[in-house]
Amino acid sequence: LVARREIIQADRQRARQAFERLVYHVDPRVRLDAVGGLSVVTRSPDVFCRLLLSDSDERVRYTAAMAIEPRTTSSIQALVQALDDPSDKVVQMAAASLGSVGSPEITAHLRKLLSHDSADVVDWVHE
Repeated sequence: LVARREIIQADRQRARQAFERLVYHVDPRVRLDAVGGLSVVTRSPDVFCRLLLSDSDERVRYTAAMAIEPRTTSSIQALVQALDDPSDKVVQMAAASLGSVGSPEITAHLRKLLSHDSADVVDWVHE
């Protein structure tokens, strides 16, 4: 049983390293798959936060927002910054992730979405 856990841990580490390399691939489809794979093998927010704030592909940013658990200051800050993302879908996913925080400061950020430029975002907030 101990050996099996060690093998699984070693496999997770190798998979994490491979996915972390692939999140910088030129093809956004490869980056998207890498983010999805990475979210299975780790909950570390660093790579997800970086992708959420800087990737050129909306799907990659959306998937990164979905993968972030708002437990650290850096992950919460990244999700708050993503509320200004040009993609309505990314904004909605960031807001959904932040909804579990429940602090007055986060609530204030989410209330600002009621006056968002996009009717889709405003309608989503009302739901």
